[in-house]
This record gives sequence, C-alpha cells and structure tokens, in this order.
Amino acid sequence: MGITMEEFRLAMETYGAKKVDFMEATKCAIPCFNVCGVDFVHSGTFYIVQQGHVCPTEIFNQAMAELGEKSPGERNHFWYREIHSIRGLLTLSAMLDGKYSLQ
Repeated sequence: MGITMEEFRLAMETYGAKKVDFMEATKCAIPCFNVCGVDFVHSGTFYIVQQGHVCPTEIFNQAMAELGEKSPGERNHFWYREIHSIRGLLTLSAMLDGKYSLQ
C-alpha cells in the first residue's frame, strides 16, 4: 500500500478537508490539509504524517481497530503518527470530525 501526493490531494479535497499552506521540501511543494486541528502532510514518499497537534490516541486506536489493526503496522494502514492507506486516512479524518459511527 501507499499514498501518492495526487491520491492524498484528491482524497482530502473530496472529503472537504481544509487546505493549509504548502510546506516546502527540497524542490517540490508538499500538500497539507487540516481536519479538526490535525495537520496531515504528505511525506514525499508514500505515506501521510501528522504535524503539530496530533490525533488523540483514543481516536487513533479506534481507527486502527475499525480496520483490523491491534497495533501500528499490523495491517499496513497505520504506523506511529503515520497513515499508509487512503482508507486509513479517510477513516481517521471522519472519526476526528465526528462523522464516523462505530455501529
């Protein structure tokens, strides 16, 4: 699994996340979006990192459990402060936003 910059941009724009100033990295602009105070930034390779205020541990753990992970890295959706799949990114975003029901 992995998330390209274009997949990240399209997913976050479709979700309706707030676009924030681009961060400069070497010679390319890195997309950055904010959901409920958490900045999600593309790593420049194939995953998303949380910058600044990070997702509360309880919500992160709920998102992992929803996607069948008991610990980060178990099923390739999450790692510590990192998101490695579009499904993981959208699940976590919706949970942060209070738009995801666990029922």
